[in-house]
Amino acid sequence: MADIKDWTSVRQIWYGGFTLPIPVPPENQLYTALKDGATTDLSVDGSSTEAEYLYTCPDNKIVFIDEVNILIVDGGISPTKFGGITALTNGVLIQSVDSDGTTVLVNFTAEFPIKKNADWHLLAGSDRETTAAAGDDTEEVSWSLVGESGPLLLTEGQIFCMIIRDDLRAITEFIVAVDGLIFDDGVFNDA
Repeated sequence: MADIKDWTSVRQIWYGGFTLPIPVPPENQLYTALKDGATTDLSVDGSSTEAEYLYTCPDNKIVFIDEVNILIVDGGISPTKFGGITALTNGVLIQSVDSDGTTVLVNFTAEFPIKKNADWHLLAGSDRETTAAAGDDTEEVSWSLVGESGPLLLTEGQIFCMIIRDDLRAITEFIVAVDGLIFDDGVFNDA
Protein backbone atom coordinates (compact mmCIF):
# COMPACT_ATOMS: atom_id res chain seq x y z
CA MET A 1 0.00 0.00 0.00
CA ALA A 2 1.32 3.50 -0.81
CA ASP A 3 2.11 6.10 1.82
CA ILE A 4 -1.16 7.59 3.08
CA LYS A 5 0.07 11.14 2.44
CA ASP A 6 0.33 10.29 -1.27
CA TRP A 7 -3.29 9.21 -1.57
CA THR A 8 -5.62 11.69 -3.21
CA SER A 9 -8.68 11.19 -1.05
CA VAL A 10 -10.02 9.64 2.10
CA ARG A 11 -12.23 7.51 -0.15
CA GLN A 12 -9.13 5.75 -1.52
CA ILE A 13 -8.10 4.86 2.01
CA TRP A 14 -11.50 4.07 3.42
CA TYR A 15 -12.66 1.95 0.50
CA GLY A 16 -9.25 1.03 -0.90
CA GLY A 17 -8.55 -2.34 0.62
CA PHE A 18 -8.24 -1.57 4.33
CA THR A 19 -10.59 -3.82 6.23
CA LEU A 20 -11.63 -2.82 9.71
CA PRO A 21 -11.56 -5.59 12.27
CA ILE A 22 -15.08 -6.25 13.55
CA PRO A 23 -15.56 -5.49 16.31
CA VAL A 24 -12.98 -2.68 16.33
CA PRO A 25 -10.62 -3.28 19.29
CA PRO A 26 -10.96 -0.74 22.14
CA GLU A 27 -7.41 0.55 21.57
CA ASN A 28 -8.49 1.71 18.09
CA GLN A 29 -11.56 3.61 19.29
CA LEU A 30 -11.23 7.33 19.81
CA TYR A 31 -13.47 9.49 21.98
CA THR A 32 -11.93 12.62 23.41
CA ALA A 33 -12.89 16.20 24.25
CA LEU A 34 -11.36 19.14 22.43
CA LYS A 35 -8.93 20.96 24.74
CA ASP A 36 -7.21 24.29 25.21
CA GLY A 37 -4.28 23.05 27.28
CA ALA A 38 -6.02 20.95 29.94
CA THR A 39 -9.33 22.85 29.73
CA THR A 40 -12.29 21.15 28.06
CA ASP A 41 -15.05 23.71 28.80
CA LEU A 42 -15.41 26.16 25.91
CA SER A 43 -17.33 28.68 28.09
CA VAL A 44 -14.48 31.20 27.87
CA ASP A 45 -13.84 34.77 26.70
CA GLY A 46 -12.49 34.64 23.15
CA SER A 47 -13.57 38.18 22.26
CA SER A 48 -10.18 39.89 22.45
CA THR A 49 -7.94 36.82 22.01
CA GLU A 50 -9.37 33.82 20.19
CA ALA A 51 -9.49 30.59 22.22
CA GLU A 52 -8.64 27.44 20.25
CA TYR A 53 -9.86 24.03 21.40
CA LEU A 54 -8.01 21.25 19.63
CA TYR A 55 -7.60 17.58 18.96
CA THR A 56 -4.20 16.87 17.39
CA CYS A 57 -3.48 13.56 15.68
CA PRO A 58 -0.66 11.92 17.69
CA ASP A 59 2.75 11.06 16.24
CA ASN A 60 2.82 7.93 14.08
CA LYS A 61 -0.99 7.69 14.05
CA ILE A 62 -3.83 8.01 11.55
CA VAL A 63 -7.23 9.20 12.81
CA PHE A 64 -10.65 8.96 11.19
CA ILE A 65 -13.11 11.33 12.87
CA ASP A 66 -16.63 9.99 12.37
CA GLU A 67 -18.61 12.33 14.56
CA VAL A 68 -18.40 15.54 16.56
CA ASN A 69 -20.58 15.71 19.67
CA ILE A 70 -21.47 19.13 21.03
CA LEU A 71 -23.13 19.78 24.39
CA ILE A 72 -24.24 23.22 25.55
CA VAL A 73 -25.89 23.51 28.96
CA ASP A 74 -27.47 26.85 29.85
CA GLY A 75 -30.73 28.44 30.93
CA GLY A 76 -33.14 29.84 28.35
CA ILE A 77 -31.79 28.10 25.23
CA SER A 78 -33.69 29.11 22.09
CA PRO A 79 -32.97 29.01 18.33
CA THR A 80 -32.10 32.73 18.16
CA LYS A 81 -29.55 32.64 21.01
CA PHE A 82 -26.19 30.89 21.47
CA GLY A 83 -26.80 28.66 24.45
CA GLY A 84 -28.92 30.99 26.57
CA ILE A 85 -27.01 34.19 25.75
CA THR A 86 -27.52 36.70 22.95
CA ALA A 87 -26.51 35.54 19.47
CA LEU A 88 -22.75 35.88 18.94
CA THR A 89 -21.12 38.74 17.05
CA ASN A 90 -18.14 36.88 15.53
CA GLY A 91 -19.26 33.28 15.90
CA VAL A 92 -17.52 29.97 16.46
CA LEU A 93 -15.27 28.60 13.70
CA ILE A 94 -14.65 24.90 13.04
CA GLN A 95 -11.64 23.84 10.99
CA SER A 96 -9.23 21.08 10.14
CA VAL A 97 -5.67 22.45 10.11
CA ASP A 98 -2.44 20.98 8.74
CA SER A 99 0.47 20.07 11.00
CA ASP A 100 2.05 23.51 10.44
CA GLY A 101 -0.76 24.90 12.64
CA THR A 102 -1.81 27.55 10.11
CA THR A 103 -2.77 25.94 6.79
CA VAL A 104 -6.53 25.35 6.86
CA LEU A 105 -7.39 22.04 5.19
CA VAL A 106 -11.16 22.23 5.67
CA ASN A 107 -13.05 25.26 6.93
CA PHE A 108 -16.42 23.82 7.92
CA THR A 109 -17.81 27.24 8.88
CA ALA A 110 -16.19 29.42 6.17
CA GLU A 111 -19.44 31.02 5.08
CA PHE A 112 -21.52 30.47 8.19
CA PRO A 113 -19.77 30.85 11.56
CA ILE A 114 -21.95 29.42 14.33
CA LYS A 115 -23.59 32.48 15.92
CA LYS A 116 -26.83 31.03 17.30
CA ASN A 117 -28.22 27.63 18.26
CA ALA A 118 -30.18 27.27 15.02
CA ASP A 119 -26.90 27.54 13.06
CA TRP A 120 -25.87 24.06 14.22
CA HIS A 121 -28.48 22.82 11.75
CA LEU A 122 -26.23 24.00 8.88
CA LEU A 123 -23.63 21.41 9.97
CA ALA A 124 -25.61 18.65 11.62
CA GLY A 125 -28.95 18.81 9.86
CA SER A 126 -31.66 17.46 12.11
CA ASP A 127 -29.20 15.62 14.38
CA ARG A 128 -29.63 18.14 17.17
CA GLU A 129 -32.02 18.42 20.03
CA THR A 130 -32.87 21.13 22.51
CA THR A 131 -34.21 19.92 25.83
CA ALA A 132 -35.93 22.45 28.06
CA ALA A 133 -35.68 21.89 31.80
CA ALA A 134 -36.74 23.58 35.02
CA GLY A 135 -33.14 24.78 35.48
CA ASP A 136 -30.59 24.66 32.69
CA ASP A 137 -31.63 23.54 29.22
CA THR A 138 -29.39 21.46 26.94
CA GLU A 139 -28.49 21.84 23.28
CA GLU A 140 -27.14 18.52 21.99
CA VAL A 141 -25.62 18.27 18.52
CA SER A 142 -24.45 15.03 16.95
CA TRP A 143 -22.61 16.05 13.75
CA SER A 144 -21.60 13.19 11.46
CA LEU A 145 -18.50 13.73 9.32
CA VAL A 146 -19.01 10.44 7.49
CA GLY A 147 -20.22 11.32 4.05
CA GLU A 148 -19.84 9.75 0.66
CA SER A 149 -16.06 10.03 0.91
CA GLY A 150 -15.77 8.53 4.39
CA PRO A 151 -14.87 10.22 7.69
CA LEU A 152 -12.51 13.15 8.21
CA LEU A 153 -8.90 11.93 7.93
CA LEU A 154 -6.17 13.39 10.14
CA THR A 155 -2.55 12.33 9.76
CA GLU A 156 0.27 12.92 12.24
CA GLY A 157 0.18 16.46 13.62
CA GLN A 158 -2.99 17.54 11.82
CA ILE A 159 -5.59 19.27 13.96
CA PHE A 160 -9.36 19.43 14.34
CA CYS A 161 -10.22 22.69 16.09
CA MET A 162 -13.03 24.89 17.31
CA ILE A 163 -12.19 28.58 17.62
CA ILE A 164 -14.10 30.73 20.11
CA ARG A 165 -14.24 34.40 19.07
CA ASP A 166 -16.78 35.83 21.52
CA ASP A 167 -17.32 35.98 25.29
CA LEU A 168 -19.05 32.74 26.30
CA ARG A 169 -18.34 32.90 30.04
CA ALA A 170 -22.04 33.31 30.86
CA ILE A 171 -22.82 29.86 29.41
CA THR A 172 -23.07 27.18 32.11
CA GLU A 173 -21.17 24.51 30.13
CA PHE A 174 -19.97 24.00 26.54
CA ILE A 175 -18.09 20.79 25.68
CA VAL A 176 -17.14 19.32 22.30
CA ALA A 177 -15.83 15.78 21.74
CA VAL A 178 -14.61 13.93 18.65
CA ASP A 179 -15.47 10.30 18.07
CA GLY A 180 -13.75 7.97 15.61
CA LEU A 181 -10.97 5.48 15.03
CA ILE A 182 -7.22 5.69 15.56
CA PHE A 183 -4.59 3.41 14.04
CA ASP A 184 -0.82 3.15 13.86
CA ASP A 185 0.51 4.93 10.78
CA GLY A 186 2.19 1.68 9.71
CA VAL A 187 -1.20 0.05 9.07
CA PHE A 188 -1.52 2.24 5.95
CA ASN A 189 2.10 2.60 4.86
CA ASP A 190 4.57 0.26 3.19
CA ALA A 191 6.85 -1.58 5.59
